[in-house]
Amino acid sequence: MTELTRYVILDTDMGLDDAWALVMLLTLGKLLKVKVLAITCSFGNTDLPNVTSNTFRVLDSMGMKIPVYNGRSKPILPDFLETGDLQGYYGVDGFGDIFPFINTTNLVKKDEASDAIYKLVKKYPKQISFISVGPLSNLAISLLAHENLVNQFKEIFIMGGNAYAYGNVRQGNTAEWNFHSDPEAAHIVLSEANCPVHILTWESCLEENFLITNDWQFNGPLSDIHSEVMDMLMSAEKKVAEINNSQTWGPADAILMACFLFEEKMILKQETHHAYVELSGKYTRGQVAIERVNSNLSKNVQLILQVNETAFTEYILQTAQATVGKVLGSSL
Repeated sequence: MTELTRYVILDTDMGLDDAWALVMLLTLGKLLKVKVLAITCSFGNTDLPNVTSNTFRVLDSMGMKIPVYNGRSKPILPDFLETGDLQGYYGVDGFGDIFPFINTTNLVKKDEASDAIYKLVKKYPKQISFISVGPLSNLAISLLAHENLVNQFKEIFIMGGNAYAYGNVRQGNTAEWNFHSDPEAAHIVLSEANCPVHILTWESCLEENFLITNDWQFNGPLSDIHSEVMDMLMSAEKKVAEINNSQTWGPADAILMACFLFEEKMILKQETHHAYVELSGKYTRGQVAIERVNSNLSKNVQLILQVNETAFTEYILQTAQATVGKVLGSSL
């Protein structure tokens, strides 16, 4: 029996962990008959021009041509955004501030991201997996503009949100970065989407649940694999580790991509719940609130709570090997 093609739209705020996710999608995904229809960009890790620049930087380094669309440059309610909440972990440009800026004015497609999402889903109804590794602004705007869109996705995979109020924005805040970047967008998506919604929670990426050391990353087998894209990623990773004085590596967006591509092997624990996004709390704005009492409410999310660290290291190595055309192992 012929294996069916899986169609994907990748929505990204292209920082360094997004880049690993994209490279995995374009290498291991290709072997699994995944076709990337579009990359839609939004603010988040950095501003929109840098996001688009980084996206083409990765594509160019792999010799790949995928339609790229510019999307939101700010959240739905920008007045609620506090200075210093966003950007910085991966440097000002999201890539360690070591590469020249790429002017993408003549490279991006003319359509706005939310319109491109609608047109593609209309062309491939109930066939598209929407993968979000940044703020959910583009998808939310598309859902608001097109009423019938909510029923037309096959599934949505999201890196964002949390299950136990662990935040990573600033001291005292209990929201995860992507959801806090545009809480209204996250609220719209969770409220409106009428398809399976898989959320890789921030807690599943914390050291107590997922631990890869910088020593493994920089001195292990990954460091022995060289290609244009791998050398670029590793140079940026070393700079980011220096900026943040970090000793561990948790590329959350790439972890989500592995969960999408290899769901059975990667996901060790998940729970289905009805979930909301908190919109008004001083310390909780953007936090995911999970309904654990009223069992009569519809279950609108599948929360990924634990992932297979060992399997991930195998997939990230296979991703790196695939960039130089090496034969992949048998664990795909």
